[in-house]
Amino acid sequence: MKNTKVTAMTETEIQSATAVLVKLRRQMKFALTPTPAERRGTRKLTERAVQATQMRAVIAREHRDGLPPSFDLAGFVHEVALLTALQACLTAAAEVHQELRNTFLVVGAGALEASKVAFAHLQITAAANGDISQALRHVKLRARTAKKEEAAAAAATNHAAPAPAPPVVPGASSAAAGSPQLIIVPPPPPNEDGADSKSTNTKVV
Repeated sequence: MKNTKVTAMTETEIQSATAVLVKLRRQMKFALTPTPAERRGTRKLTERAVQATQMRAVIAREHRDGLPPSFDLAGFVHEVALLTALQACLTAAAEVHQELRNTFLVVGAGALEASKVAFAHLQITAAANGDISQALRHVKLRARTAKKEEAAAAAATNHAAPAPAPPVVPGASSAAAGSPQLIIVPPPPPNEDGADSKSTNTKVV
């Protein structure tokens, strides 16, 4: 069953809406690009923080006599007014984005299902048409080719990496018969005069 809302939709009206959004974006001269330091400082501007800022602006205007002379009350009130206006603009933009996202998902789901049906039929009749068969192979093998390349690269990496050498344990028996063993002989005890011997004997048997 086809979705009548999708059927009534036209490409022209979507393109017109996109043009309006692009034009609106160019008219938003007030939009700022924060610096990395500003972005880190404003990362946690929550809804609760905005409400607290708005309430403090109201209280500051009502009790301006309690503020120091150096405090810029007019600038503070102006910034809060801008913040409130931007919040409303951001909410409207988020609603538009959500509606467009929902429409995109609905249309995309239908287009994806139709593509599966068309692809299945074309696969059946591909043997009779060389051009279509070649196109189908190209579309179908893209993901598989990428996976094969990744697997080959991983196999080459594993093959190139040398196996770790087993640790040498003093006094341990060799795994293969007749293999030489490396035995580290501990240094002799200190001399009678208290001086340690600085030589270490290594014996191969």
